[in-house]
Amino acid sequence: MEDCLFCMIAEGKIPSKKLYEDDQVVAFYDINPQAKVHFLVVPRKHISSAAVLTEEDGALLGHIFTVIAKLAKEQGLEKVYVHCFLDGRDVPPSSGKGYVEQLQAKIQEIMNTLRENAPAEIGGYKVTAVRDYKKDTITDTATGAVKPTGLPASNVLYYELSDNAWCCVRPSGTEPKIKFYYGIKGTSLEDADQKSAALGEEVLAMINKML
Repeated sequence: MEDCLFCMIAEGKIPSKKLYEDDQVVAFYDINPQAKVHFLVVPRKHISSAAVLTEEDGALLGHIFTVIAKLAKEQGLEKVYVHCFLDGRDVPPSSGKGYVEQLQAKIQEIMNTLRENAPAEIGGYKVTAVRDYKKDTITDTATGAVKPTGLPASNVLYYELSDNAWCCVRPSGTEPKIKFYYGIKGTSLEDADQKSAALGEEVLAMINKML
């Protein structure tokens, strides 16, 4: 369902800090927690209302509560309070439009962090230069020398890495997402695939630390 917040999160159209997922449900931390541990478990199947539930959905609902119990145990929770929202189009403002606004604010926070505190290395590759297209600057990390990019301003950061690798980050122009792109060079296709996978995991780990 295109206008359902839960469906967009389950499909990965809206980013989230996932706690668990399988072929039936996705669990993720609430971006605006109302408790020390606050997570949501949503079905991949869109359910618009309790009025449309059938006996076939019984197993899915049971699975949702089984996952809640499993995650609560893993989080060391002795008490669990459950609030049910079947349709992501009808969640309260603090979890609906407010959620998207909070995501956008978080994205800007991440961009600001990366802009003001450029990483010294990414995935074992040394950052040799930082191109900030919003500030129109290219900064040599070794000498501190700065020169203009010569391109129109845009909210994009590009990190030149050692061994001819690179990493680029920018907010999505159509969805509340932040996008990372990266490239490496390998001695063979197999070597390139291995290096690409390893760098991808390191980039993801870097992102998770900022969430």
